[in-house]
Amino acid sequence: MHDCLIAFGSNLGDANLFLDSAVAALKQHSGIEEITRVSSLIQTKPIGGPKDSPVYSNAAIRVSFNGQPKQLLGHLLKVENELGRVRKIRWDSRTIDLDLLLHGNLIIESDDLILPHPRMSYRRFVLQPAVEIADEMLHPVSRCQLKDLLSILDTRPDRVLIVSSNDMRPVVLKLTCELGRRFPNWQISSLDHHREFYRQSRTTKLVAMVRPKTICSPVEKEFLAQVLRFKGPTVVLDQSVGFEQNLKESEAAIEAMKRF
Repeated sequence: MHDCLIAFGSNLGDANLFLDSAVAALKQHSGIEEITRVSSLIQTKPIGGPKDSPVYSNAAIRVSFNGQPKQLLGHLLKVENELGRVRKIRWDSRTIDLDLLLHGNLIIESDDLILPHPRMSYRRFVLQPAVEIADEMLHPVSRCQLKDLLSILDTRPDRVLIVSSNDMRPVVLKLTCELGRRFPNWQISSLDHHREFYRQSRTTKLVAMVRPKTICSPVEKEFLAQVLRFKGPTVVLDQSVGFEQNLKESEAAIEAMKRF
């Protein structure tokens, strides 16, 4: 039996009705032994999508599931489709969004599923309802309890540390400069040397890692592995998608950490 956590979101239609319908539909899956807890709904502003998007309602659902994560993911997608989810553009408005956040302590990275959810560690609109019903659950990559991830957002200074391999230094500096211009009240910084990571990361709200296409040096490979084990919120940026997309992803991450 696996202790699983699901994020719920809606900004089109009756969110209470969609949440109740989602819970009822989940109960119909043979692998779901119990809906352990359902959080209250919170109201949050839209992030990353069209500027005229309606306000979101977010919640979390905790279930006991007897099966493989892709089986649960498939059922979530089926429930979304049944409740009118239409996918047009990324971060667009939707009747319902069901994201698989955690499946026990599994760590998976495949084309169609990443566990834990790659953006849950810094999204306040995910963490706040999750902590209400699952504060002790563990984020298996950072090894932080969910309540500790939320506490970092609440207590650490507004600081983002951007890191990568040495050959990505020009990209890191450009990203640091542009984010600093767009968020003048935040401290956006990068490392002069990998050895500074441990000291600086202890007072950092978010670590943003630009993942290079290839890593040649064993030393840099170990450093980037260390970054992924950072005990706190982390966003992984993919160098292959280009600078503008990584800038947009970073902006959305910073917005998602702010208080409602």
